[in-house]
Amino acid sequence: MKKAFSSLVILFTSLLIISCSKTPFKIESPATNSALVYIYVMSDSSINDTDRIPYYEIKINGKNMEGKIYPYEYLKYNLNADHVQISVARNDIEKKDINLKLERGNRYYLRIISYSDEFGKYKFEQVLEYEALKEIKDTKYAKYEDSNMLDILVDDKKDTKTISTQKNSSKIQKIKDAHKLKEDGIITDQEFQKLKAEILDAN
Repeated sequence: MKKAFSSLVILFTSLLIISCSKTPFKIESPATNSALVYIYVMSDSSINDTDRIPYYEIKINGKNMEGKIYPYEYLKYNLNADHVQISVARNDIEKKDINLKLERGNRYYLRIISYSDEFGKYKFEQVLEYEALKEIKDTKYAKYEDSNMLDILVDDKKDTKTISTQKNSSKIQKIKDAHKLKEDGIITDQEFQKLKAEILDAN
């Protein structure tokens, strides 16, 4: 009994530390021409004789996504409207898949129910928005606020494409600056096109 109580205290303390400095849930609209997929983890009330905290890793169309997600956290992905397979694996052991036909402008909620035992038991299921919002409001974003935010866009020609929104914003701004130079007569249209190509080709 004492050991079980001690494990419960360790689990609670660890989850508190993990959630520190994380961003609380805020409902968002999908990006242009995309669908928004939320994945979140809830934990059941039972706990066995263990102090291990389960974590989950995400794959989209077979490609590993950055980071891990723990109980009472969520992740979000803007995906192109298309068929997509989303997979989760608990502690690198058991993998489960959900196949979706995404429609642009829609939000989708995938719930992981984590069972606190050593056997890797969990559920992975799609839930309706009204049900998900009752639970996901108590979760926090699984990336720290100062982390690079990544949106995962499923491409028609490639299986998966990872785009850093920060890099893209920087490129767009550079192209706008170059265009202004052209409009002001400082550079020619030919020079602008060359600059634009260089910006787009840069890593």
